[in-house]
Amino acid sequence: HYITASLELPLTKESLLILSYESEASAMTNNVDNIDWSFSQSTGLPWILDFNDQNQLVLKTLEVDFLKPERVAVGLLHSPMYDKSLVMAFELVQENYSNEINKKIEEYKVGFEYQPKIGYPIRAGLSYKEPYFGALDPVTILTLGTGKKINNLDIDVALNYSNTNYRNLDIFPLIDLENIDCNQDCDKIIENNLTFSTNFKWSF
Repeated sequence: HYITASLELPLTKESLLILSYESEASAMTNNVDNIDWSFSQSTGLPWILDFNDQNQLVLKTLEVDFLKPERVAVGLLHSPMYDKSLVMAFELVQENYSNEINKKIEEYKVGFEYQPKIGYPIRAGLSYKEPYFGALDPVTILTLGTGKKINNLDIDVALNYSNTNYRNLDIFPLIDLENIDCNQDCDKIIENNLTFSTNFKWSF
C-alpha cells in the first residue's frame, strides 16, 4: 500500500502550479535475508556473475525485492493569454530510494503542445534523468507526437527516442576479473531506444 496526493494551485490566469506526492512501497521475496546483491568494484554496476567450483563464470541466482521509490513532483503549466492554442509544461521529479541504490534521483521535463486552427496538433518534449548508478550516463528522452479527433474517436500517435551509454564486462571475459581497469578492458555499450505508440479513445 502507498499514499498519493496532488494539489493544483492557479498562479495567474495563464499559469497553473501542480504538486504531487507518492509514498514508498515495496514487495519483498520470501527469503529477503538471502538476497545476494553486490556491486562490481570495476564497473560500478550490480554484479550478477560468479565462479562455480570448476572456476567457471556463471549467472547468480538472485532473489530481489521490488521497491517503488518515494516520488515528489512539481509541475507548471503555462498557456499565454495571447495564444490559447499553445500550452507549455515544465516538471521536476525527485525519486528517493532507500534500498541499495540509496540516493535521490532527479528528472527534468519540458514540453509543449500547439493546436493550430487548421491541421493537426504538434507535441514535443524533452526529459533528462539522472542515472541510478554512478557508472551509467544520464538518460535523455525526446518525445514527438500528434493527434486527430474523428467524431467520438480520439487518435494519438507518439514517438519516443532515448539514449544512454555505459561500460560493462564482456559476457565472455578472457582477462583476470580481479585486476581489471574498466576504462580500458570493458566494452562501451550504447543503448538507443526508439518507440512508436498509438492510442485510441472512444467517448460515449
